[in-house]
Amino acid sequence: KKVLLFGGIGLVGRHIHKVLKESYDVVITSKNHEVENGYKVDIEDIEFSMKIVKEENPDIVISSSNSPSRYSL
Repeated sequence: KKVLLFGGIGLVGRHIHKVLKESYDVVITSKNHEVENGYKVDIEDIEFSMKIVKEENPDIVISSSNSPSRYSL
């Protein structure tokens, strides 16, 4: 199964990634940093965020982003 983890390099996201990568294919994103095998994206950019969701077609989407988004995916 595939997990898309928004905010995957932050404090909480790193711990979630560490646990999930043992059993899942985890794709991570970061707002401020380039991510190997992931995406640099601001979760508040809804069009690009949804494009990633459609491209990756994850079974699970997790947001550990600290961005105070008005939207939910």
